[in-house]
Amino acid sequence: MLIITNFIVTSLAITIFTGKDYINLFFWVIEAVLAYYNFYTIRRNREEFENKGVMISYIISLALLVVVFFLFKGVY
Repeated sequence: MLIITNFIVTSLAITIFTGKDYINLFFWVIEAVLAYYNFYTIRRNREEFENKGVMISYIISLALLVVVFFLFKGVY
């Protein structure tokens, strides 16, 4: 559920607050709030993230968010 939330919020923020030549400050604010939400959720549900498979998929999804950022910005 956390991975899906990350992708939805990040893709909407990229679409609304970035362009080919600029990144609005609100994008970084949204990403900071999302990072805090991730930290809070992982701390609250620690037993769910103790499984190595779940943690590896979460880390891979964070790497894919960087790829999504560059794809939406049109760099590739």
